[in-house]
Amino acid sequence: MKKIMIVGAGWAGASVSYELKRLGLSTCIFESSDSVGGHARSEKLNNVIYEPNGPHIFHTSNPLVNRFVNSFGMTRRFTHRIKSRIYPESLNGESILVSWPPQVSELRKLNEWKKIESELNELPSKPNEKNFATYAISIMGRTLFELFISGYTEKQWGLPAEELSSEFAPKRIDLRTDDNTALFSDKWEYFHPNGSGEIIENITKNDEVQLNTKISLNNIDSYLNAFDAIVITAPLDDFTESSQLLEWRGIKVEAEYFETNGEEECITESYQINHPSKQEEYTRTVETKHASGQKVKGSVVGKEYSYAGIRHYPVLRSSRDSRVENDNLKKLIDNEVSVPVDFCGRLPNYEYINQDRAIEQGFECAKRVYEKLQ
Repeated sequence: MKKIMIVGAGWAGASVSYELKRLGLSTCIFESSDSVGGHARSEKLNNVIYEPNGPHIFHTSNPLVNRFVNSFGMTRRFTHRIKSRIYPESLNGESILVSWPPQVSELRKLNEWKKIESELNELPSKPNEKNFATYAISIMGRTLFELFISGYTEKQWGLPAEELSSEFAPKRIDLRTDDNTALFSDKWEYFHPNGSGEIIENITKNDEVQLNTKISLNNIDSYLNAFDAIVITAPLDDFTESSQLLEWRGIKVEAEYFETNGEEECITESYQINHPSKQEEYTRTVETKHASGQKVKGSVVGKEYSYAGIRHYPVLRSSRDSRVENDNLKKLIDNEVSVPVDFCGRLPNYEYINQDRAIEQGFECAKRVYEKLQ
């Protein structure tokens, strides 16, 4: 039986392994950390579940993906609603919580509404896609851009919005008039009581997995005699140990435990609260207890701080496309590795994708590998 090496044990690695085995091939997953689950893992602090890598609400409209995650325990429904803490000038330094994406019905209550309305009436017929800032201003006006987008973007990306590409703007920003405060519009939406990491554990439960094992271009030859192909779900600048790193941005969570009187009591007003103002250094707070439904005395609030070099999100600049550099690394790996190589997931493809898309890519990748080996 032909055997496939899989590098990385997140959603993409677990999904490609599952599908390859379903197709009659054998797999072994190599994971550099001490557990499977990758970016989607939840952890516990004083027995309270929290998310060290930010919120991971699972949502999809793909029936195949939905059945797949259901079969491994992802069944608990949850609707993700976000709040934003903004500081309108009329409040003289005080803040107010409103929905994100912003709802016109809520904005009408602000003293700034006349100015906002005037700007909305003057919006162009099509978004200005020159950069992230021009796109945002062209769909919501400058006042809302400064309240919701400008400061958050600089904190999150370490760059002014003018230097970022507008490519990912449609997925990240919106202005709503429908009073629908749910962030996602997908048919199915879940939060597993112990987070997505437990689902990935369930998927890989019967897999051959080698933890604490880092595979790179420099040591892979010593493994390849046992494998007929390799699937990489790891970042390619790390896999190749390149001296020229791709531009990444990521978060570190400062988790704080709070005692509560009741088992259902929470500390903050919402599961996720964005903090776009520069009055706070962090970008958002996440209190997972809102989403997990965990009944426990105590709660954990995570404050997210953004840092360069952490491989969570690719930095897509308006003036430079680092995906070209990533594609060159793929070519380098193809030339250096003696067996067929494929790539799937957000990290080797240098893109931001949701969890369901990582699963879809895993299934698609497995089919490609299977066909190459026939």
